[in-house]
Amino acid sequence: MRIFTALHRFAETGEGDVKKLQGESGELRLRVGDYRVRFTEEHPDTLRTPACGPPCFDDKRCRIPALNL
Repeated sequence: MRIFTALHRFAETGEGDVKKLQGESGELRLRVGDYRVRFTEEHPDTLRTPACGPPCFDDKRCRIPALNL
């Protein structure tokens, strides 16, 4: 529930621990505790989240399931 709350707060106010990721993808990263949420802003009222999960410390190739909002 903390992830949904943090995403909603960012969508409403632009507040949160958000960083633009490197590269041409236009993805942003929101930190929520130990979790990282990758997302893009499609339209002013749409956030698309291709992945959400804990950081991968041991294996940089770990797979993180998508979060469907």
